[in-house]
Amino acid sequence: MGEPSDNDLEAAYRRGNRQFEEIVHATPLDYLHELCMRLAYSVLLGTALTLEDVRLEAGYESTSSFDHAFKARWKESPSAVRARRKGTSEGANGRTDE
Repeated sequence: MGEPSDNDLEAAYRRGNRQFEEIVHATPLDYLHELCMRLAYSVLLGTALTLEDVRLEAGYESTSSFDHAFKARWKESPSAVRARRKGTSEGANGRTDE
């Protein structure tokens, strides 16, 4: 048994992607993108990290790419989410509906 051919590797790659999509209902790249956006949203609301640090934490090097992807996912900019966080007056339990 020798080294797998490029065709074998490509077929295994496609099969793995197809199986992932059947289970998760998203491509691996779309799933990773969603995780990054959820992380960014959570960090924006839950920490005082700078917008730049949030962008880097979410895996984006480009500010414009991050802003575009974030706004496409959440329908508001990262700075708007951060401003909402700063505008809330949380009680001792972290809730804003007291």
